[in-house]
Amino acid sequence: MDKRIVKTLNYIEDHLSQIFNLEDLAAIACLSTSQFHRLFKCETGKTPFKFCQEIKLQFAYEKLTEGCETSIVDLSIQLGYKDYETFSRAFKKKFHLAPGDLKAIAKRVTAELKNQSIKTDGLMIATFENKHLTDENMHKIMELVKENNYSTSDLKDAHIFIVSKKGNLSVSENLVNNKFEIAEDQKLWQKLIAGV
Repeated sequence: MDKRIVKTLNYIEDHLSQIFNLEDLAAIACLSTSQFHRLFKCETGKTPFKFCQEIKLQFAYEKLTEGCETSIVDLSIQLGYKDYETFSRAFKKKFHLAPGDLKAIAKRVTAELKNQSIKTDGLMIATFENKHLTDENMHKIMELVKENNYSTSDLKDAHIFIVSKKGNLSVSENLVNNKFEIAEDQKLWQKLIAGV
């Protein structure tokens, strides 16, 4: 990858609270705005704006699934969003789940793993279909595995949970936020490991 783009990517990641504009990012790369935009998209496959948004949302996703104690409103402010609603809309569009729901789901999964004396530092992948993984979801999981350079041993240590939206919103202690059911899927390992 071009070292000017690497420099810019490092800057973006180190300054997630900033609102980036094309001129500032181009200056970091020592390129004109048009050269920078063209080279950035060629190297990353995304526009600078889209990339900045995705890295911020990915950071938020990781924080929420790691059980951060920061409120979601404070997290959105730390990531440079002008308000919670803008952050929540962007998050839900990318992950098909509200940030508050993800935080509650991650908290429940972590608690269940701890109750079973299972280490919680393994990979957790959640999908949001009706208790079954579709080929499209398997493809998304494989992309995530490759993007993050997870190894076969990482997958063997991981726990994959299927999170499905409950159709009948009856109150139950097994539901998260009274609308999501969580089930650990044990049948995925052969497909995942075979695909690595």
